[in-house]
Order: sequence, then structure tokens, then C-alpha cells
Amino acid sequence: MTWIVSSSEAGTVPVNVGRGRHDLCDRAAPPEDAASLGPLQLRIWLQTYPDEAAGIDEAWIREQRGTAATEEGVAGWREFIEAAERRPDLSFCRVVRSGAGSEIVGFLCGRRGEAVSLGPMYLLEEVRATASAAG
Repeated sequence: MTWIVSSSEAGTVPVNVGRGRHDLCDRAAPPEDAASLGPLQLRIWLQTYPDEAAGIDEAWIREQRGTAATEEGVAGWREFIEAAERRPDLSFCRVVRSGAGSEIVGFLCGRRGEAVSLGPMYLLEEVRATASAAG
């Protein structure tokens, strides 16, 4: 499967994933998205990383990553997004929505410097499953 992302005047690029359709916002996430990103990050960790053999269960994930969904975690996301708005040459945060203006189903954030440093791309299981079925 190939994902192609390009800029557009409207700031949104349609991304077809399998049978579903998701819109990738091609601009910094607005600060109000901070309230969704922390809980979404935790939800995706809970879907993706449990591994009984490695001792990684829901309790471990909540202990290690649960702060992302707290008031302080959301405040951290807001600070990052606001910093990206002020200095898009230094950092960025893009969100994937299930349709124009609707629920956020994934995101990718990173930093720019001499090289671009990408964080992981977080996508809900149902979006990844749709992509896998198409691939």
C-alpha cells in the first residue's frame, strides 16, 4: 500500500485507506485538538502494545503512558501544538480525521532542525485494519 501526502489550498488532503476514507489535515493541529490527542495516544497504546510475554499489560501501559490522558498530559499537548503554531519551522503536528471536521483517528508530530525528527504515527486499530485489508 502507498500513502501519498501533498499540500493543498484547503489544507486537507483526502487519504483513501482500504474501503474507508480519512482526511489528513495538512497543517498544524489547532490547540483545541489537544484534548483529543492525549486520550487518543493512550487508547492506541492500549490497542497496539500489550505483550504478555514481555510483561506489558494494560496496567503497565496505563502506568507508563497514562499521563498522556490526564489534565497535565493534555496541557503538554496544548503547549506543543501552540509552539508548532508559533514556530512551524521547528515543530509540527498533523491529525488524521475520519471525515472533514470529525473525530481524530490518528496523528503524527515531530520536530524540525537540521533534520526532521518524526515521532511515531499513531492510528486507531480500525484504521490500521482497513489499511491492512487494502494492502
